[in-house]
Amino acid sequence: MTREAETPPAPLTHAGWTIAPFEREPGRWRAVVHRGDAAATSPASADLGGFTTSADAETAADAVRLAQAAIDAGTAC
Repeated sequence: MTREAETPPAPLTHAGWTIAPFEREPGRWRAVVHRGDAAATSPASADLGGFTTSADAETAADAVRLAQAAIDAGTAC
């Protein structure tokens, strides 16, 4: 059975970073992360001074947690 892609939740902020989860294919979530007010709306926007998480997560919430962990660890500086 094939799963349909889910609608991503709205971007959120964490420690001054904007995090926008996206589903790159059904069941494989990542997040685009930008500092401050920069637009984090698509994977392509990571080229504008942010980054995209490199590991796939099963849910949008898990992708957000991975992004938050990267920010908290200082790997997003």
